[in-house]
Amino acid sequence: MIPIIVVYKNPSDYLGKYVARLWYSDKPTEFVIVRDTLADVRSAIPAGFFIRVAPSVDDDPVIVEMWI
Repeated sequence: MIPIIVVYKNPSDYLGKYVARLWYSDKPTEFVIVRDTLADVRSAIPAGFFIRVAPSVDDDPVIVEMWI
């Protein structure tokens, strides 16, 4: 399984926040980072996730980016 961190802006379960959630392939985990700014979320993402992927047009609009 490939670990992926998905970064969200203003998701319904954390209104007004940026959230980074760890996924394993297509399965979400309980591991989340919640911060007030995108910069703060990015600085909290663990080392090893260094490839940034932009969301596709078909992704949920609250998705900001993904890190692999």
